Amino acid sequence: MITLFIDTNVLLSFYHLTSEDIEELKKLVALVESKDIELIVPKQVENEFWRNRGAKIVDAMKKLREAKFNASFPSFSKDYGEYAEIREFLKKADKLHADLVSKITTDAKKMSLAADEIVTGLFKKATKPAFVQEHYLSALMRTRLGNPPGKDESVERRDELGDLAGDRQRGNRSPSCLGGQGLPLSAI
Repeated sequence: MITLFIDTNVLLSFYHLTSEDIEELKKLVALVESKDIELIVPKQVENEFWRNRGAKIVDAMKKLREAKFNASFPSFSKDYGEYAEIREFLKKADKLHADLVSKITTDAKKMSLAADEIVTGLFKKATKPAFVQEHYLSALMRTRLGNPPGKDESVERRDELGDLAGDRQRGNRSPSCLGGQGLPLSAI
């Protein structure tokens, strides 16, 4: 069985305009359900996810709302039948766009987006290491001493104490302990 830890930012990327796809999460759910993968999700990751979910959706929705379906036409194009047809298509696109924004906004408020349902399911199926105060204090001490868990010349320095405590909760089963090779979700 493969043990997998997914950082909060990977989960949040499914709410943003990225190349990741909800289908990748569905594949992961199937692998967790079939016990091919043990998913580790410390409470810190789950809390961080719910704290940042709204901001990711707001940012993505801002970009979606900015989409415009209009075009400028020279005045002589109005004499052609295609002009009227194109204008109707653009008007219909504007209406469909407004409907889409409305439906997504409603589902986001109800926490019923497809990604919400899958992420919530993953949280329920995941192994959740217990919070151990000694791990937190150890991560805090190592950070203060300039030697945080997972610090490596090839890895960007992490200053987030929650991430460091999470390393300890996972038993230091982080990408750095896998020879610096994290498992990208798309590789599953």
